[in-house]
Amino acid sequence: MSGSISRDSSTSTSQQTTHNNTNLTAANINLNTTQDTKIKGANLQATNQLNIDTKNLEVSSVQNKHKAKTRSQGASLGIGSSGVNSVGFNQSKADENSKTVLLTSMTAKQVNINTQAHTQLTGSLIAATDTGDKDGNDNGQLISPPTA
Repeated sequence: MSGSISRDSSTSTSQQTTHNNTNLTAANINLNTTQDTKIKGANLQATNQLNIDTKNLEVSSVQNKHKAKTRSQGASLGIGSSGVNSVGFNQSKADENSKTVLLTSMTAKQVNINTQAHTQLTGSLIAATDTGDKDGNDNGQLISPPTA
């Protein structure tokens, strides 16, 4: 006479945050406000000019996040005519954490930014695509007046 007994269990959890950037494309983009301007998780692309006149400007990117945990374990016991002839135990653990940045960008041939108080860039890009003359010299197309 022989027989076996086994028990297995497993658990799995997962959390995910997914963003999709908004895209705004136009020949010219003009943002004029006396209040604060926050651009987060967006891409602004102007063929010619991007003009921003605001009190405070905050430009930031967003992150996709994924977190997963898996745990499993099991045990077995085999019994034969001469008694216990096999014993087994297994255990596994897996953790996964990932983050992906979705870049927020504002680009145009000429970019003009005028803030009354503060400009903050967090993991983001502001760029003038008219990058200079044939030698790569800056031609002043990214304009942000100096603060007092």
